[in-house]
Amino acid sequence: NFNSDEKATFELPTTVLGYPVLSVPTTFGKVTVAIEQNNSSASVSRIFVDDPSLTTVLDKDDANVAYLQATADCDCEYTVRGITEKGIVEKTFKTTGCVKVTISGGDLLVEGSTFPVDNEENLTEGYTDITKDKVQNPSFEEDETYSKVSSNITASGVTYATCYTNNVTAANAKWPNVLPVAGWTPGSTLSGGSKYCRMYSMPYSSTMFCVSPSSVGNYAAKTSQMIADDSCGVRTLTVLNSWDKGDNAITQSLSLPAGTYRLLLNMKYECANETSNDGTKVATANNTNTSLTGVAYNGITDYRYPSARSQWEVMVYDFTLDSPTDVVLSLGYGCTASTGAANNTLLYIDNLRLLQKTSTGINTDTNSNKLYNLAGQQVRDSYKGVVVSKGKKAIVK
Repeated sequence: NFNSDEKATFELPTTVLGYPVLSVPTTFGKVTVAIEQNNSSASVSRIFVDDPSLTTVLDKDDANVAYLQATADCDCEYTVRGITEKGIVEKTFKTTGCVKVTISGGDLLVEGSTFPVDNEENLTEGYTDITKDKVQNPSFEEDETYSKVSSNITASGVTYATCYTNNVTAANAKWPNVLPVAGWTPGSTLSGGSKYCRMYSMPYSSTMFCVSPSSVGNYAAKTSQMIADDSCGVRTLTVLNSWDKGDNAITQSLSLPAGTYRLLLNMKYECANETSNDGTKVATANNTNTSLTGVAYNGITDYRYPSARSQWEVMVYDFTLDSPTDVVLSLGYGCTASTGAANNTLLYIDNLRLLQKTSTGINTDTNSNKLYNLAGQQVRDSYKGVVVSKGKKAIVK
């Protein structure tokens, strides 16, 4: 477990059996993981290697199977050890490529293989990114809400030595934290007024809170970014309907030509008292939260929640237009009861990307030299180990 705004790279622990093979790829004795805030990662290790230069990973469905990829230029000898039902078994082998190691009863089987590449779908392949030309403020970087750094601010009896505070005026004083979002049109039907309702963008942070002081909202909030997404910015939209009922959403209308489109966005929600989630509604014992996040066109609405709470998820909305059409992007949700935050879906939304399918089926993105590790995750140029670029593997030392 750890708390970070970035992916974490760890040195592999050394044991009397060697370096453990984990469920995520490791190379040169290091492992990089992306663990979201309030989540953890675990791996059962029964297979160990003596040489940290090997790139290793467990089979995604069977912890008794491992793949070991040589990175050295020579036909080197390696040692692998496994914890079997008859004790520890050791085997040596030579390879310039990849071997598959299987714990079978009381033995270790070593055979030639190919290193598995994560077959997770590339959600942008075959599409052209048209976000810049079509969508205003898609990552909420243009906003100034909760961007002021302040000191000694008190909310709910707690004084925050350093925190973010807001200096942008709300459109209606009945909802002091329903604030303007650049490029987006407010569409609230909240009815009673509540200082706890939210609609604004805020900076990401794992340590510094956005604080609405006792005289305004009397609460503090913070969240970390989707660590697996290197392309998101430094801010996120947040939405909450605490102690009010109705719809709380913002929209943006786009005129799009005929074609096939895909909207991607990062989304996370919190709901402490959740009893069910059917994809469009999240229910608690006394409140029903209905998603208003997605796309609407030609009388069709596609609004959804992530599949599970407390985890960032890339939401995918596919749609096809037979003729030029006005499409509405919507972000927010509605609720049926005026109740507290534990019975509401606190939303975080970021990094909207609008893509148009290319007629050739070929991705025309000019940034075609992206590098990926063997797990299919995009990596920076400074990454060391086995990388995949344009469908070919290479070793970066």
